[in-house]
Amino acid sequence: IYGDKELIEPICQASLLRYSTKGKGDNIMLFLNPSDEKLRINMTLKVSEDLGRSWVNSKVLFSGPSAYSDMVVLKDGNIGCLFEAGIQSPYEGIVFQTFNFENLSSF
Repeated sequence: IYGDKELIEPICQASLLRYSTKGKGDNIMLFLNPSDEKLRINMTLKVSEDLGRSWVNSKVLFSGPSAYSDMVVLKDGNIGCLFEAGIQSPYEGIVFQTFNFENLSSF
């Protein structure tokens, strides 16, 4: 991932998750990070369907200050995204959002 021009970030912990689905197999990767070259802002979820060679979809989950993130596949198959976020600073709170993969495919 280092050097991938599509995966910019301001030196901050990002998260990467491999995901399997019947229709698309197990070549799916999800990447979550503050997507900005200098600032910890724009927490963005990106989807790859070819093990990270290209990133076909992305969605900004939170445009404000945001930082460290993590993801998990929940028992029902949905994806859980946990990240730091706030109004003035990324460290004011913790956000947890869930997504159905089918909805992620249509960003």
